[in-house]
Formats: sequence, structure tokens, C-alpha cells
Amino acid sequence: MNTVGRVAVGLALIWVSCSGCHAQAMTAGPLGVPELVVGARVPLSQVANGVDGELQILKDARITRAIAKQVWNTGGLDVEQEDYIPSSKESPVRNARIQVVARNGAVLDSEELERPLARIGTAHLYPNAKASYLLSVDYSAGFGSYSGPITFVVEVSGGRLHWVEAVDASAKRAKLRMMDSLKTAWRIVDASAEGKEILEAACRPTEKTLKTGGDFTITYSRFFFDGVEWRSVSRTVPGFTEFDGGFPSRRHFP
Repeated sequence: MNTVGRVAVGLALIWVSCSGCHAQAMTAGPLGVPELVVGARVPLSQVANGVDGELQILKDARITRAIAKQVWNTGGLDVEQEDYIPSSKESPVRNARIQVVARNGAVLDSEELERPLARIGTAHLYPNAKASYLLSVDYSAGFGSYSGPITFVVEVSGGRLHWVEAVDASAKRAKLRMMDSLKTAWRIVDASAEGKEILEAACRPTEKTLKTGGDFTITYSRFFFDGVEWRSVSRTVPGFTEFDGGFPSRRHFP
């Protein structure tokens, strides 16, 4: 398993299954649809987030802590659900959800994720004390070197979810999303000024390679906050690498 993308600075990962979670759960659909239960939670405050409450990850109740740990980054729940959860033959494992919940239990904002497994962590990316939340969703396919967990940056203000986006040189805006796989790695580092920035390196085949085999390129991307919004810059060079041996030197990034 590639560990390069795990953040050591200011990040406390909270596993999707937590034994101490109270009995709050959400059910949906007709009788027989598996319930979703709280698998992870991060506290929110009125001052910082516009609500006293929690940012929660909901998971299918049948995904135990042991199963979540065993199948993370393996694709197990994507291709072999019944091996881990026999009842998924009749009722497929449900995707996780992220939601903002007030102290009184009211759900203020909620969004379904695209996979059953997710993790949430906290990082401080700005010069001030503002917290961002690193939402990792496991997109692993179980084979190949181009799939794996993808981490998004989520913030909560006014009691609502906000997905952090970055603007590139062509003014295109897209969600921050960093993959952790054999051919893609990322990390959070100190910015040249105050705060943090995110570096990502990705090795990919060229269009010619996809057709006939041959060349690969490596794209080095940097995401940073310019005081108003997040920006992304990148450079692409010919080359081939895999990142199980370590993260590239900072000098490769724009």
C-alpha cells in the first residue's frame, strides 16, 4: 500500500468505524434497506463553522471496523462484497455519506459519496486557525496502479458543506482531489509564505502509449492559497516512475 499521501503535519485521521459512536443513525428507503450509522465525527463550532455540532461520516452498518481496515485500498468492497458481507447479495453495500449535524440532531447539509468507504481528518492549511477537513474516499479497483483512495478538501461554514476548488492557468475551476496510488502521490508541505500547500505527482501513459505502448509522462502539480482562492499550477515532463520508493523532491514542482 502506498503511504506517501498520508499527511504527517497537523492531520489526525479518524477511521470510518468508531466503536465509541452513539446510536445516531439514518435509515432510508423501504424495509430491508441497510441502515447508515455514524462511523466518524469531527466537532464543529458556531464561531468557526456557523454551527455547534459535528461533521459526520455515515457508513453501512454492516461494515465493521475490522472489515473497513482490511479492505481499505484493496477494492474488496468493489469487487468482492459478498466475501466480506454475505448479506450484500440481497442488499448491496450502501455508499457512505458526509453530513453536517447540529447539536440538536438536525441535519443541516448532507451528500452521498460515490463509494462505501471513507475517512475524515483535519488539517490547518491557512495562516490562521481555520480548519479544513480531508475527506478520503476509497476508489480502489483491486487491480492496476491508477486507482486508489482520493482525498478531497471540505470546509464547513454557515453550517453548510463547501468543497474546496482550485483555479488553473486557463481559469478552469475544479475540486481539489488528490489520489494515493502506485503511480500517484501527494503530500501537504509548508508554503514559502505562511500556511500550507499541496503537492501531487502523477505518472501517466501518453495517448500514443494507450494505443501502441511507449511513452509516459510525469505531471508535478502544486495547489496553493493566494489569499483569495486556491490556485493550481503544474508542469509535465517525459518520464516513468512509481512512488512506492518515496515522494519526489520539491525541486520538481513549479
